[in-house]
This record gives sequence, C-alpha cells and structure tokens, in this order.
Amino acid sequence: MKILSLRLRDFRGYEALEFRPGEGTNLIHGKNGAGKTNLLEAVYALSLGQGFRGEEDTALIRYGAKGAYLEARIEEGGHRHRLSLYLGKDGKKGAIDGKAITRLSDLRGYLNTVLFLPSDVALFKGSPAARRAFLDLSIGKQYPDYLRGLNAYGKVLKDRNALLKAEDPDELAIATLTEELVALGEPLERRRKEYVAEMAIALGKIAAYLYGEKRKVALIYHPFVEEGDYREVALNYYRNSLASDREKGMTGDGLHREDFRVLLDGKDLATYGSQGENRLMAIALKLSPYPLVNEEEKKPVVLLDDVMAELDDRHRHRLMALLAKMKQAFITATNDIVGLTGTRFHIENHQIGGK
Repeated sequence: MKILSLRLRDFRGYEALEFRPGEGTNLIHGKNGAGKTNLLEAVYALSLGQGFRGEEDTALIRYGAKGAYLEARIEEGGHRHRLSLYLGKDGKKGAIDGKAITRLSDLRGYLNTVLFLPSDVALFKGSPAARRAFLDLSIGKQYPDYLRGLNAYGKVLKDRNALLKAEDPDELAIATLTEELVALGEPLERRRKEYVAEMAIALGKIAAYLYGEKRKVALIYHPFVEEGDYREVALNYYRNSLASDREKGMTGDGLHREDFRVLLDGKDLATYGSQGENRLMAIALKLSPYPLVNEEEKKPVVLLDDVMAELDDRHRHRLMALLAKMKQAFITATNDIVGLTGTRFHIENHQIGGK
C-alpha cells in the first residue's frame, strides 16, 4: 500500500496542509519544532484513529481550533480509497470513501503502518506493558479477530479484579469469570506464540542486515502457560492463587502479564546491550512486522522518526539500503541525508515543500 496524498486541517501545528509524497523513501527534514513528527503522527492517526503519544484526542487539535480533519488518499493493489478522520472536542468520527464507519479499527484494514520513535530505544529496558502493547498491536493489524478477543479478555479481567476487591466477593461469580478468562486467553496466547516465532525469524534477518555481520539474535517469549494443557494449567494456577489475588485485589498473573526479551549473542540486550546496540535492535524490532505481511500490495507504510540520529555512517547506509527495498517509507531528520535515494521535502513552520 502507499499514500498518494495527505491533507490536514488544524492538526497539531498545521493550520492547513496538502502533501503528495512519492513512492519509496520520503525524507522529511527541517529544524526541531518544524512539524516533522506531527506529519508522521497524522499518518499514524489515519491508520489507527489515534495519535502515538498517548494523549487525549483534544491534544491533537491545533490551539484555538474547534476540531482537526485528516484525510489520506491511498492505493492498494490498483484500488484507491479515501480515508478521513475528524477529531472534535466532543469525540471523533472516521470515514472510508465518504461513508462513515462505526469502528475506527476499520481504518487499519486500509492503512497499515510500522512506526519507530526515538523513545523506542528504551523498549527493551522499559516496562513489559510497552512490549506487550507493541506485540499486540502488531498481531492485531494482521489478525483483526485477535484485538477483538483481547478486548473481550480485558473486560472479563476488569470484572474479575472488581470482584477481588470486594469486601465479601461472590466466589461463584469469581469462578465463572475465571473460566471465561481462561477460555478467552487460550486462543490469544496460541496466536502470540505463533506470531512471536515468525517475528523472531524476521528480527534475526533484519538485525543481521543492519549490523552487516552475523550476530546471534534470539527473541524469547515468556507465556503464561509454558507447557501442558492451557486450560488445566491456568485453572489450577488461579485456584492456587485465589487467596493471594483477593489479598492484592487483582489478578496477579495471566495473559496480561506476559513478556518477551531479546538476546544478542546470548546476552540479554536490556542488561548488557550498549546504547547503540539497543537503538539498532529497536529499529530492527519495529521493522520486523513488515516482512510478515505476505501480500506485496498490503505491505505497511514505514514511519521512522529521527531514525538516523546516533547511527554511524556504516549502519546509516545499511538502513538506507534496507529502506530502499520497501514500498513506501517516511523518515524525518533535522538535515538532508547524504546518499539517501528517494524524494526530499523540507519543512519550515509547518509548511512543506520540495528540497
């Protein structure tokens, strides 16, 4: 898939923007605060219905404006579509080809993105929740039923936790919710295991390409149920941990506590990796969903914010060579990047033009 045009009105610092990117790599360069990251966020918002900084939707609206409007014309397999998103102080609305949609998640079926932000360098050392969020979103983009199942699991988990906090909880109700939690968790964990196995292969190949040498990369997933029958093992765990869960007022373990880590040459990257190794591996990890999309026309649009910072010339050129193989990518930088093959755009005061 590729973006043919992007139109913004009152989004972040943009009062109005008409932007036509090219195929292949698009370099967006300009000073800090010029609007580079906001441009990537607009594309991301059109793929998921929300920004990537975890802020309220109202924070995406330009100061003083009543609402923000985003529109992208995209092409996939010879078919063209128009995606739009309106963000207002009273809510948000999405549309595909001019027809309103009831679920903003439908947008991701038309525009899929992979995203790298500078903060992702801390992904391996950060909280397990951030790693789970990345994994779940990556799986959900390819398998929409997964996110629906995950949402159902989250609702049951919330209800179970509420009962655990009660002074005199209904034990039968807790048992019923526990059964539901296990039933919902089993297919989700199975999907996670399958996807992580595929991602591990992709990560190893991308990392080897970026490093320019053979490095032993392992993606280690820690499932709730390591082995045995999921239902039997999970129910047995919850029976044994019920007293502890009631004391804490929460479900202590389960699908919602799973994690993964990355080993580089046999060593845990979070503990032993250098800043440079963490950065390069974070880039490789965030790009790893790209090759897992088998259909060429459905390959994600790549969004890389300030990705070249702190990379030496050797790794920078290897990354540029990798991006050249991708259908469409947007990368931001404060300056032009020598040797980059692609289309260049300069941003100044939220206005964009050619080089």
